[in-house]
Amino acid sequence: MSTEEINENTNDGEKKASEEAYRLSKENFPDIKSNLAYFIQVLSSNTYIYLGMIPIPGTEEVLFDLDQAKQAIDLIEILVNHAKSMVPDEQKREFDNLLSQLQMNYVAKLKSGQETETETDDKPVE
Repeated sequence: MSTEEINENTNDGEKKASEEAYRLSKENFPDIKSNLAYFIQVLSSNTYIYLGMIPIPGTEEVLFDLDQAKQAIDLIEILVNHAKSMVPDEQKREFDNLLSQLQMNYVAKLKSGQETETETDDKPVE
């Protein structure tokens, strides 16, 4: 077998493998937009937990971790910016509003210099 035949077979094999991977990804992740929106919502819920604004689900325990909150907000911002090219205008506005609310709550908690959360009726900024 010549080098050209090996390269052709390799390219065909790589192409088939790539096509198969794409087909499997479509089967396993049929709606990436919905998955991305869901992931953003999950991260935002965790952010409110890190900000001490809602208790950990299933408990009354309040967590306060500004570093984790900042990390989650930064990740949400990256995801929102990426998602904007894939979603309708209404959902873009919803993502922008969500991100703005998280950022404003983070800044408010940061400015308050709060190290522990004692209030239980603290609500997210709307």
